[in-house]
Formats: sequence, structure tokens, C-alpha cells
Amino acid sequence: MGSNGIGTNGHMAALALQQATGAKVNHIPFAGTSQTKTSLLGHHIDVMAMSTTEFTEADRASKDVKVLAQLGTERRPGLVADVPTAREQKLDITISSERGFAAPRGLPPEIARRLQDAIEATVKDPEFLSRAVNEARGISYLSGAAWTQHMATQRGKFEGLWKLASAQ
Repeated sequence: MGSNGIGTNGHMAALALQQATGAKVNHIPFAGTSQTKTSLLGHHIDVMAMSTTEFTEADRASKDVKVLAQLGTERRPGLVADVPTAREQKLDITISSERGFAAPRGLPPEIARRLQDAIEATVKDPEFLSRAVNEARGISYLSGAAWTQHMATQRGKFEGLWKLASAQ
């Protein structure tokens, strides 16, 4: 299974598939999604993991690509709305592709607040949301403190998957 690199959400998806099914997954890391897609289309690999945000209209139109599952807790809208989740297909796999914003320690609180307010306003903007849905981008907002707490809860899951990778 190709992915966009070691330790990426695609790599974690390969490990989660292995853990959920007991199948031995041969992980092949690439230097990005474009290289992974090229290898898939060139029949050098049989399957790849990628984020729904990396799935394009061209991928959708291709006769050479079939999306097998979404790995989120629920289906994303847009280009992949008709693709079932792994859980819908009786595979207990959920891997998200979360992103956050970071700033240097010691950032003045008033600057941090302005940045958080601007990001929150953006993710609530109707025009931004309509474009995000059309591009299959799942949007949710957590403040810096809430996201830090959320990622702490995810750490155990990823550590377990990483131990699986280290044992191979």
C-alpha cells in the first residue's frame, strides 16, 4: 500500500488496515501524494491511501481509480459522497487527516486571540464552507487549547499503530 510518506495519515491508514484485518500490509512510502498516484496509475502499486482533500475531479473521472472507502467516522460530502466509510463496510478503521495552526511559544495572548478569532470566523464563513464541501474538505474548528486536548486523546491510538510499524 502506497502512502505519502512514513508517519503520515496514509501510513497510519495502512497500519490500521493491517491491525483491523490481520492482513500483512506492505507499506511503500513515497515523497508525496503525486508520486503515490503516479505509481498507482502506472500499476507499480495495487492500492494507496490518501486524504479526501487530495482526491480531484480528474481522479473521479479516471477509469483507472476506484475509491474503496473513506476512513472518517462519517462520509464526506462533495466528490466522495457516494463512497462508504470503512465502518459501513464492517472494518473498524477511522483515521482522520487533521491540520492545525501553530505559532511560536511566547506569542502575545492578544495576537493569539486575534489569530484564533480570524480562523474561527473563516471556518464559519458560508462562502468558504460551500467551497470546502465541494472539494470534500471536512471542516471543524477547535481552539488551540481544545485541539491540544483532542490530540492528546488521539496519541494512544497513534502510538499503538506506530508500535505495530516498529515491530515489522
